[in-house]
Amino acid sequence: MLRRRRERRDADPTREPVAIELPAAVFDGQLVDPALDDARLAQVEPALRDAWAQTAGYAQGIDPVEVTDRAALVRIDQLRVALEAALGQRITFRGERRESSGVRITLRIDELWAALGPSTWAYSRATW
Repeated sequence: MLRRRRERRDADPTREPVAIELPAAVFDGQLVDPALDDARLAQVEPALRDAWAQTAGYAQGIDPVEVTDRAALVRIDQLRVALEAALGQRITFRGERRESSGVRITLRIDELWAALGPSTWAYSRATW
């Protein structure tokens, strides 16, 4: 999402549809007409960058995700919260007791920082 934002800055769209398909074996539901809102993405960019850096090893298959690894699960959840804030929709893993993926949400930036925790909050505030 961040690379896409950088590439389209000159075109100046405020909202751009994107193709995102959540793997059905892992996620409950699908996103509904996902689109990137440039202003919203700019607000959550520090959190997305931090969460991406913390989870890259899992995403690339370098580090296994174990259900007993609390730290890994927290990092993955932080990435999810940042993505939900950027997309304005829930992203739900199978078996979770929460709304299905695709349910529209409005997450205020202060709620995002509270959900991500104090280390991300301090980092993000320092980059503003």
